[in-house]
Amino acid sequence: MKKLFLLLLIFLAACASSKPPKTYKFENFRIYNQNFENVWASSVQWFSDKNIPVNTTEKNMGHLATDYTLNIDSVKHYLDCGESGFGESIVEYTAFINVYVKKINEEKTKVSISIIYKGISQTQISVNLGKEKINCNSKGVLEKELLDYVEMKK
Repeated sequence: MKKLFLLLLIFLAACASSKPPKTYKFENFRIYNQNFENVWASSVQWFSDKNIPVNTTEKNMGHLATDYTLNIDSVKHYLDCGESGFGESIVEYTAFINVYVKKINEEKTKVSISIIYKGISQTQISVNLGKEKINCNSKGVLEKELLDYVEMKK
């Protein structure tokens, strides 16, 4: 019983010492002086160049979407999951990306990008205490990469 109480106390202390992620402001859409076909092709090519698989391609709707597991070594550059509590670590990161390409007129096209990041947090002291899904916030880096890429492909 004492062991269970001690584990519960450590678990509660771990939860109490974590900090939520910061919120970042950044550009998540851009209007280009390019036609829809060129902007669509550039947006699709960006996914290919980044080796990001596309799950949904709906050209008539102007929608590209995917969810994929991120490389743990590079995630800090793209997102903020806050600070983990004692004995807690994030063991997996997933990005849910939605890109919308919208024709404004024959020579103007708008691209919007939305990314939701999720992490899987694992608490482990001397035994595995389970996993929990956590929300992370984008720093706007991947969004800027896509928007700049489309701009560059004029």
